[in-house]
Amino acid sequence: MTNKKSFFSIEFTLNSSVTEVYFTTPRELITLIGQSDRQQVLIFDRKVFDLYQDLFQVYLVNTPYYFIDAREEEKKYPALIDLIEFLTINKFTRSTEIIAIGGGITLDLTAFAASIYKRGTSLTFVPTSFVAMIDASIGGKTGINYNNYKNLLGSFYPASRVLINRDFLKTLSPVDIMNGWAECIKASLLTQNKLYEMIMNGNQIITKELILEAINIKAALCGKDLTDLGARQKLNLGHTYAHVIESISDYQIPHGMAVAIGIRAAAKHSLDIGLINDIIFNRIVQPLNKFKFPQKLDKKYHQKLLSRGKDLLEMDKKNRQLGQLVLFSGFQRTTLQSCKNFYQLIKNLLEL
Repeated sequence: MTNKKSFFSIEFTLNSSVTEVYFTTPRELITLIGQSDRQQVLIFDRKVFDLYQDLFQVYLVNTPYYFIDAREEEKKYPALIDLIEFLTINKFTRSTEIIAIGGGITLDLTAFAASIYKRGTSLTFVPTSFVAMIDASIGGKTGINYNNYKNLLGSFYPASRVLINRDFLKTLSPVDIMNGWAECIKASLLTQNKLYEMIMNGNQIITKELILEAINIKAALCGKDLTDLGARQKLNLGHTYAHVIESISDYQIPHGMAVAIGIRAAAKHSLDIGLINDIIFNRIVQPLNKFKFPQKLDKKYHQKLLSRGKDLLEMDKKNRQLGQLVLFSGFQRTTLQSCKNFYQLIKNLLEL
């Protein structure tokens, strides 16, 4: 942990890539962006730009910028090509610093473009949502949805810098805040850490310390496994189910709600096959209950789950092996198990 240019920062290495993470005030954020000696381009979530145009005003006269319509249904190939077309028309080079400012959708799409434009350009993240601060900006995964499969196309491409300003959280919707808490709870259940107690003993305020602990958990799993071949796969907890839930609902069920249901389904399956007991199960779901996350999938989606669930599970890009699932072997202990009985996984969701 280092202190550079008076800003609080942490630094971790993902394989041969180094990502610096800074916690900043709004003024420090603008200063840090301006310290680069590279040509820069700003890629904004349009809603973020509308809210914070004044903050970035100093750059808008001389720095090119571009807007992304940051909706899950727009996170597709045409949006990727439109962004690459913009980069091409403006003749940006490999040394250009692409700065993505927004939530997870904006970061995922921009990072994918940065990874393939001229075989890779400099990349900086300014995450503006809770999920983006603790998850999407850390670890280097990029991606877009394809044929209603979540993040089927993508790459591994860590940002060089992540600039976190918690003031952005003040304008998040309640749903966006809940999405972040779901990812935070997931992180707290993966390995031994302080985050679980911080969540259970806290008053639902998103502190710098809470964000830092969540980042450290993810960084520890990603640092030696950038391309998802081993320990990093534990971060998929709840996501195998969640991606099915999001897809069958046409993304009407937010990511965090889907992850919460997925964690509960994984815990229930772990209980049913004897990996954990009732006491551990109750401890696992306690933070989900505290935040009043849904306990089951709405019945209106059951028929679509039965008709499309198997196909979606087979195509889940997070599964290194067909039917791989992250389950619990104890409290803050997770294990990778093979479950090729896809009907059983669908049944887990139907019977919650």
